[in-house]
Amino acid sequence: AATMADALDLLGDRTCALCRELTKLHEEIVVTTLSGAIEGFGDRPPRGEYVVIITEAPVVAVIVDDETIDRLLRGLLESGSPPAAAAKAVAAQTGSDRGVCYSRAIAVKRQMAS
Repeated sequence: AATMADALDLLGDRTCALCRELTKLHEEIVVTTLSGAIEGFGDRPPRGEYVVIITEAPVVAVIVDDETIDRLLRGLLESGSPPAAAAKAVAAQTGSDRGVCYSRAIAVKRQMAS
């Protein structure tokens, strides 16, 4: 129960699976939330061996505008990175499409040359 409370504090209220006595006669698997697990343990303290599986963090989509991408690309290009490497780095950093970043890197490099 204390582990579930710590997980709730650190991770937020995520879905989890409480797997008790796996591979044994009285195997039990309960899918609930961390707060639900804590509440359930209030009625019946945990007994036996448990494996706890907690879902991953939710994916948060971040929209990066063109100006931010260009600024990041410009910084890398000014430090000597080739356009392909700069595009790859910015795509990884922002979650943007690598092809779009490469096209913008070429455009930024042309702007810097003029």
